[in-house]
Amino acid sequence: MQRKKGLILAIVAVGSIAYALLTGGLACQSRADFGGQRDIRLVGGLKSDVWLQPDVSKVSIPFLGHYYGADVPCGLRLQIWDATKTYASISITEIVVAYADAETERHVQPWIRQLQPYTQHNSSSSGIIKTEMMMLSDTVPGVVTRHKDTRVTVTGKLVMMSGEEVEFSASESFDAESDFDVTTFWEVLAGV
Repeated sequence: MQRKKGLILAIVAVGSIAYALLTGGLACQSRADFGGQRDIRLVGGLKSDVWLQPDVSKVSIPFLGHYYGADVPCGLRLQIWDATKTYASISITEIVVAYADAETERHVQPWIRQLQPYTQHNSSSSGIIKTEMMMLSDTVPGVVTRHKDTRVTVTGKLVMMSGEEVEFSASESFDAESDFDVTTFWEVLAGV
């Protein structure tokens, strides 16, 4: 009887090791977020974009299981590239989130950030091209709290290097997207 239990344990151990090596473990992905990044026009001549950045959770036990989750609340990720070096800062005074079911959320806590000097490097046939500019990449946290199609309107002002203020109000729509997937970890690493 002891020998039979030992054989069963050995088979289970060898099977588990083979499973772990062949699959890398199961990988589960649960995603409830919004379609990708969008260009947004705050003021003319300024390149900027926004997207909704979900709350991300990850748990991993090597060779056994891996979990990746993305869900609300989502922050509003804003990026600005000012190649003319005209603007020094941005102040967002209000964000209105209008959901497809007519519910509206208002966020009125001021959000102020300075643009920072940045050097963009691009490759070309003549070598590396460096472009000096002012840049911002930051997130306003907890803006979208429901996983529904939504329209986000951002209102505020950009402050020029001279101190002059330029007011803006810009809107962008985002579609709610979700999926659930179970695969092996090696497939995830391979990008399949």
